[in-house]
Amino acid sequence: MATSQNPRRDYHSPQRRAQAERTQQRVVAAARDLLTSKGWAAMTMAEVAREAGISSAMLYKICATKADLVKRAYDIALVGDQAEVAFRHRPEFVAVLEELDPAAKLRGYAGLMRTVAERVLPIYSQLVAAVTAGDGDDQLRELVATADAERLFGAQGIVRDLQSVTPLSPTLGQAQAVDLVWMAMSPEFWALLVRGRSWSWDQAEQWVGDHLISTLTGQAPDSVHGTDSVDGRTGVRS
Repeated sequence: MATSQNPRRDYHSPQRRAQAERTQQRVVAAARDLLTSKGWAAMTMAEVAREAGISSAMLYKICATKADLVKRAYDIALVGDQAEVAFRHRPEFVAVLEELDPAAKLRGYAGLMRTVAERVLPIYSQLVAAVTAGDGDDQLRELVATADAERLFGAQGIVRDLQSVTPLSPTLGQAQAVDLVWMAMSPEFWALLVRGRSWSWDQAEQWVGDHLISTLTGQAPDSVHGTDSVDGRTGVRS
């Protein structure tokens, strides 16, 4: 029996994967730029498709809803790139996890909080503004609630990690400690200092580190073991 001489087309070739990744990068960039410049209500899927250079039909194959699209842009902003590596597995986070000095650990976390806030604040502030103004729908409110819940989960992990190297302040309960870390992780909190009161990001990071050390350990920032710290952006100990 005769067989076809034409090679079977590979729909999962490296070239196709690379092309798909580039398309998704354009989509995410378009969504981020339109959201931060025009706001949630004015941003449309059709406009995102035009900016990304694809059809609306293709866009809906990538992300079924506007909320899905914005959540993807938010998640990428949070970790800093599109690599399929969870934040907790990234070198800068692992370096803080492995730190044994309580003060250095908390300063490392302050650096991570600052880095994440810088990345996600332009997106997150637009989402919160839309919810506050009543411009959003149930999907938007669920998106913001999901981001807040994920931050709470992260705060719980930070407190557990701290307790692996030092006890909490005797005046502070577990739930209170989690709430304080959750607050310090909020992009809105950083916005109050940097945008509202014109603090520099460096000043805000220094204060957050000091505050976490004093409230969570009950000791003065410079008296908790050492003064070295892990840079939350690079994972490098200084």
